[in-house]
Amino acid sequence: HVIVEGILVGAHYGVMLHQLIKEHAGPSHIFYLDVPLTETLRRHDGRAGVDVPADKLRQWYVAADTLGVAGEVVLGPASCDQLLRAMQEQIGPVPVRADLDQDRFL
Repeated sequence: HVIVEGILVGAHYGVMLHQLIKEHAGPSHIFYLDVPLTETLRRHDGRAGVDVPADKLRQWYVAADTLGVAGEVVLGPASCDQLLRAMQEQIGPVPVRADLDQDRFL
């Protein structure tokens, strides 16, 4: 599984993300979290250990910057639990690998 998360501006990262999706051998699930800048700044302010200043986030932020690929799911602002449930509904069950230490991921 590959999970790419962050403010990934399409003008800069779009080609790489399209290539990653194209070359990924397994199923691909693409989610775009559509959160207004004010909410992005609020959430960022509550994160511990993040050194990116708010003015830099304002520079990076591009509204509705989806990839425009088939099957891309746009999710609105919601709680973490709500977002995870929405993603799990789209992805379905993911088999657990027996060779992984499951306690490491809990």
